[in-house]
Amino acid sequence: MNNRLPISILTGFLGAGKTTFLNRLLKEPEMAGYAVIINEFGDIALDHLLVEKSDDGLIELSSGCICCSMRGELVDTLERLVDYHLNEEPLKGIIIETSGVADPLPILQALLAHPFLSSILDVGNVLTLVDAAHGLETLERQPVFMRQIVLADRLLISKCDLYKGGIPSNLFAQLREINFSAVIETVDKVKLSSCLLPFDNEQKQFDERLDKARSFSSHGNDMTSFSLVRDGAISLEALMAFLELLASAHGAGLLRVKGLVAIEGKARPLLVQGVRSFFHTPVFLESWPDDNKNTRLVFIVDGVEADFIARLFDGFCSIPQVDSADREALMNNPLAISGFSDS
Repeated sequence: MNNRLPISILTGFLGAGKTTFLNRLLKEPEMAGYAVIINEFGDIALDHLLVEKSDDGLIELSSGCICCSMRGELVDTLERLVDYHLNEEPLKGIIIETSGVADPLPILQALLAHPFLSSILDVGNVLTLVDAAHGLETLERQPVFMRQIVLADRLLISKCDLYKGGIPSNLFAQLREINFSAVIETVDKVKLSSCLLPFDNEQKQFDERLDKARSFSSHGNDMTSFSLVRDGAISLEALMAFLELLASAHGAGLLRVKGLVAIEGKARPLLVQGVRSFFHTPVFLESWPDDNKNTRLVFIVDGVEADFIARLFDGFCSIPQVDSADREALMNNPLAISGFSDS
């Protein structure tokens, strides 16, 4: 160990569970003194509201892809944190939670090439979360996920409860073929106290991984992001019907759905999270995380029209739309709606 300030990059494709893992991590007493930087992909930010941290160690970057347009802001933020670390109060470390579509390669290159930051920061710990349920499919369809795996020091497999707590053998074999040197373990068994320590990789091995990552393209898909913001509340029954219909019709194109929903008769917000056709059981939070009590849903999709989702949601909310079904029609006869079929 040296005296440099350790920095960890927490990455993984959309829906792998980065925010859940970060929340678990930040509950550990050893995490006092860490600064956390959160970046999101989309036009409204939600993740920073869902991270359970009460002190001033949480920093939100503007919406955008941190590996592309956001690198300048990231570097500026890190320079300020390092200045704080050197001149005001020492930090234990820094965690960067990237958006699910971020490419870690240019982030690492920017840090390693910066004359000041590279002399202070110990850039040697990339943690990549892998969804056990969708990891193989994501590898086939999302080139940026390949780079996230290649550059990982630790591959943390989430959602293993779908496989009796273990890592699917075909997924493990594929990950090991892509990255022969990474530690591979399940999220529930990782030792939180040690997973943020700089990884002791030989420089040659690290350089080989950088070179291999460069051989893979990134951002080779047509994903788009949009959000729905609505005042007023929706009934829980109508919301569940909306999610069920959406997943059945366009599940393959729903890369990520996350949001806070105002429910009729409830003072607390309902947290909704989904990946493709799978939606977690929604849970009510203890309270709204800020003064905004409007419904906010963020969608990251591939091949699904934003207008279709917006009109469908408004129908379930009984918001009048020309040539659109109302809530009664949606609830009673969903197969008659444009975009759905019984096949």
